[in-house]
Formats: sequence, C-alpha cells, structure tokens
Amino acid sequence: MKATYEKLDAIRAADGPPGLPKALGGTNIYDGGALVLYALSRQIGRRTFDKVMREWVKRFKDSTYTSEEVTGDPSLDAFLRDWIFGALNPPMPGHPDWKAAA
Repeated sequence: MKATYEKLDAIRAADGPPGLPKALGGTNIYDGGALVLYALSRQIGRRTFDKVMREWVKRFKDSTYTSEEVTGDPSLDAFLRDWIFGALNPPMPGHPDWKAAA
C-alpha cells in the first residue's frame, strides 16, 4: 500500500481521483479504490471495517448509503469524500511517514 500511496498523487493529477476519473479504466480506479479501502480500515479499525463490509452487502445491495448509516460516525463522510474525490491523497491514517513521490 505504501508504494501505491507514493505514486497516486501523480496519477490523480493525470487521471482524476478514484471517484471522478477522467476516463474509465486506469490505475487510479483500481489502485486508488484499494487505497481508499485500506485508509478506511486504518481509520476505523479492522473490526469495524469488517462490519462495514458485511453490512453493506446485507443492507445496501443495489443501493447507496452513507458511512454514518453503518458506523454511526458522521466524520467519516468528510474522510471518504477527501479520499474518493480529492485532488491529492490525504494523509494515511497510522502512517504519518508516508509521502507522495515528487
């Protein structure tokens, strides 16, 4: 994940963030999406992350939901918005030493 994190600021600049790609396909949709899920798991903890993943499948198949509906934490909406739609990768929870490559 660290190697992915380091390269994705440049990819976001070229291809757009995972939630607003400039074209279908590309590294940021796949690697960026995986990085978003990794960041979320670091932010909320593995146990809660696993619950979110199970609950989404059970409760929200074929629909949408907010992270607050599953976790009860409204602060996750801003966290996810930055990760999914931001021009740059936000700081990685639990890894303050991770930096984007210049």
